[in-house]
Amino acid sequence: MRKERAEPERYHLLPITRHPSALMPDLLENLYSHMWWAHDELVGELRRMAPDAETLRLFAHVVAAEHLWLSRIDGVKARVAVWPTSSLDEVVELEAANRTRFRELLQRRDDTRQQRIRYRNSAGNDFENSVGEILAHVALHGHYHRGQIAIYQRIIGIKPALTKMIEGG
Repeated sequence: MRKERAEPERYHLLPITRHPSALMPDLLENLYSHMWWAHDELVGELRRMAPDAETLRLFAHVVAAEHLWLSRIDGVKARVAVWPTSSLDEVVELEAANRTRFRELLQRRDDTRQQRIRYRNSAGNDFENSVGEILAHVALHGHYHRGQIAIYQRIIGIKPALTKMIEGG
């Protein structure tokens, strides 16, 4: 007799309103400062050498996804696809606009981070998250893909930009 496998336990973010120390404003601000510095480092590297297609594709996705999340927060339609075909200049321009809007959100000291945002993902599934959860996700999403970029660049023989948060870590 075959035993049924139990569903894996699902992990959920704890509501920020219950655990305010989980995502302190200064931590989010530090994550975004690092994210912008890392973006600038990557752009600098890509301007020094012609970017390969995969690196540009991944970086364009990071910036387009930031834009998508801002569009969801602001309740407007995104202007670019989440996996766009963009030039480096187009990516840099969109990133600058994203950065301005994220700064505005991070500087707010009202209840903005607790506001709930309902949205539909690209697969057509409906979700709801707080602005604070979205802000944390966006910062971590960029870290994930910059790691992919670094691995890919090493594979093709390029020394990637060092974008670790702590140099000796």
